[in-house]
Amino acid sequence: MVIGICDDNTNELERLKEQCENAGYTDICTFTSADEFLEMEDKPGLLFLDIEMKGMSGIDLKDFLELSGIQTYIVFYTAHSEWMPEAFGRNVIGFLRKPVISREVQRCINKAIFLRKEYCIINLDQTRLYCGQILYIQANGVYTTFICEDDKKYSVRKPLRSWEDELRDFGFCCPHRSYVVNFQHVESIDANYVTLKNGISLPISRRHAKKTRDAYKDYCLTKLA
Repeated sequence: MVIGICDDNTNELERLKEQCENAGYTDICTFTSADEFLEMEDKPGLLFLDIEMKGMSGIDLKDFLELSGIQTYIVFYTAHSEWMPEAFGRNVIGFLRKPVISREVQRCINKAIFLRKEYCIINLDQTRLYCGQILYIQANGVYTTFICEDDKKYSVRKPLRSWEDELRDFGFCCPHRSYVVNFQHVESIDANYVTLKNGISLPISRRHAKKTRDAYKDYCLTKLA
């Protein structure tokens, strides 16, 4: 996922860029004005946006992007919290006060990745998968098998529990000791089964029932946030 930073204060801009790089993200574009950002043809997936800038303000840029239907998630960051009531919007997923804290920057990046699952990459030996391709993962002896869209399957020697821990923050859950399911592809959940949008049903064990229902509720609420 490409990350953008728009701030006319170059010191603040470079500080935030360094925090993103320290978190492991290097595909970063920087802009010192809203006009400079709008000149970019391929917009980033996430934009850290200052509110008070010369020319078009961050609030005005946010409104323009929403009216234009551009799907860039926005995290406002500013030294003035009194702007917060005007900073809400359909694509706004966070609000940070300057100086920003590294763990808060990481939290916002994680949320953007969660909301844009297709940008979360899973490495399986010689294969790279996007999270959005994965329907569910199934235990298969000492291997786990990834069942993906278009009926594609990939196996890797790694326990299912490890995948559950690794993918939990990206909308995956273990409804049964033999499966990890991607909530992105879930149609419904009842007392006994998770039903995917393609009609496949996976069992829910009694032990995992409450955890699965709670996790799916949290996933749905996060999508709406």
